[in-house]
Amino acid sequence: MHTCPPPINALENWLENYPTINGNFGHLLLMQKKDVDLDTICESLRPYYESAHLDAREVFHADIGITSP
Repeated sequence: MHTCPPPINALENWLENYPTINGNFGHLLLMQKKDVDLDTICESLRPYYESAHLDAREVFHADIGITSP
């Protein structure tokens, strides 16, 4: 479960998408539009990826006895 929206603007500025659909099958080719600062992209993506894995992290932490401060 995500707790923040996807970084659409950062992705659209960085990548061009070329979707194709053939019946029930789909493919999405992502091609880099321009060079970007990797630190900036990482900072844009990090909250989204962290929110995607928050529930799993909470389960693992509970299993090994790690509690939040």
